[in-house]
Amino acid sequence: MQTRTEGSEIDYGAVKIGGAAPTATDELMRQTQAGPFGDSYTVDYWFEWILPGNAASYAIDLPASGASMSFDRVAVDTLATLGGDVNRDGTVNGLDVSAIASAWLTSGPIGSVSGDANFDGSVNGLDISLIAAHWLYSTGAGQAAAVPEPSAGLLLAAGASLLVASRALRKQRSVKAAASQTFLDL
Repeated sequence: MQTRTEGSEIDYGAVKIGGAAPTATDELMRQTQAGPFGDSYTVDYWFEWILPGNAASYAIDLPASGASMSFDRVAVDTLATLGGDVNRDGTVNGLDVSAIASAWLTSGPIGSVSGDANFDGSVNGLDISLIAAHWLYSTGAGQAAAVPEPSAGLLLAAGASLLVASRALRKQRSVKAAASQTFLDL
């Protein structure tokens, strides 16, 4: 969110959305205007939040630091991300699992922990669950997320298991045949 105020400034330490303090802030511009009653300031300020979930609405608290604050502008931009896409490359895959593994069981303020897929401030099994729920989902510029068919994933896993099992069985039979051949040659 970006704000522009004139007169008294916002009480930046008390700004919240839905009760949550910003994860990052920055003063973008400050202009001083001399006036008959003293100097006043025009200030552009930027706030960033990383908010979990998808609430239908949020309440924004922007308290003034003085008695005569005037808003010239408020701009709110939103960015929705793909759940589980920890590295923000547009695909939920093994790279995201690696990011979680690198930060496993770390914690800190929301939005500051690398590998925190669900933005709760901790890297744990909940983050792995989010990745599993969105496994191989992908987005592209201007495209909706590609949603893999759940039954296709199950069939792929079952097929891989059968392939591994059949190779192990063939190898076991081959070893038994070689052992019996060796015994007969004696």
